[in-house]
Amino acid sequence: MAARAYLVVVEEYLEELERNNIPVQEAIIFGSYAKGSPKEESDIDIAIISGAFTGDRFEDRRRIVPLRRKIDSRLEPIPFRPEDFYKGGNLADEIKRTGKVIKGDLRT
Repeated sequence: MAARAYLVVVEEYLEELERNNIPVQEAIIFGSYAKGSPKEESDIDIAIISGAFTGDRFEDRRRIVPLRRKIDSRLEPIPFRPEDFYKGGNLADEIKRTGKVIKGDLRT
């Protein structure tokens, strides 16, 4: 997928989340798209930070994964509550270190 095309897909997905009462405070692309080395079969890994999430990663993913089907099934959203994301952890720290902010203002 061309560099610009994936950004359009991500923006459409963020709008879909907003339409479904999931206000997105921050959205950060990570993985191969953030590194600039995606392959044709690459997922579009995206951290979604929202106060609307419960902190139960399984339940939160159940809310947001079906919404990607309307846009592009390659989207791989990972939900975080703001307090969990900024508290850190292996995945959150990797996203902060290597991610590309699409929406919001990444605090470290």
